[in-house]
Amino acid sequence: MLIITRMLIDPHEVLKQNISDVYQLHKLVYAMFPKSSNGRDFLFSYDFYPKGGCKIEVLSKRRPITPSIGRLMSREVPKSFWEYKKYRFEIWANPVMRKAKDRSIVPLKKEETAISWLIRSMNRVGLKVKKDWVEIIGKRNFKFNKNGQDCTIWGVKFRGRLEKEDNVRLDNVVIKGIGRAKAFGFGLLKLVPVKEATERREKW
Repeated sequence: MLIITRMLIDPHEVLKQNISDVYQLHKLVYAMFPKSSNGRDFLFSYDFYPKGGCKIEVLSKRRPITPSIGRLMSREVPKSFWEYKKYRFEIWANPVMRKAKDRSIVPLKKEETAISWLIRSMNRVGLKVKKDWVEIIGKRNFKFNKNGQDCTIWGVKFRGRLEKEDNVRLDNVVIKGIGRAKAFGFGLLKLVPVKEATERREKW
């Protein structure tokens, strides 16, 4: 059973705790999940609100420790949520490629190339996505300082629809995430199942 947790941090706390970039959020979320012998068993995503404040969403295999700041709401994702055929999705991902010559990692900044990367990544794990099923609704560099070193992660926000292959355990796929930079809020598929009979959507 997976657990979805939503954490709301008000503008005052964001300023007080100096939560200004993805690395600060990384440290906050990781403090909620002490190290496990099974490795990382959670993913998260986040949004800063225009007028201040922040929302963090976490999908995990265990319940988080309540942090000292913010408001936390957790609940189990019902088994039935994973049993639909079609879903709408949104995801912040880190589309990159490794150069054959020097094995360096480079971001995929052209929209067509980024969408092709997403389709390959999704199809590889049994999630059917086509080019005309997906669009890019955001993209930017995420900059932060980690232990005195300036870092940059290229992020693209995709939105679209997918179909699950019959033999796929969707919960297993989603908790593993899509692409790189999962420790910094990338790779979490946010899903809304679509009932085929009525096309009515349900949120987790």
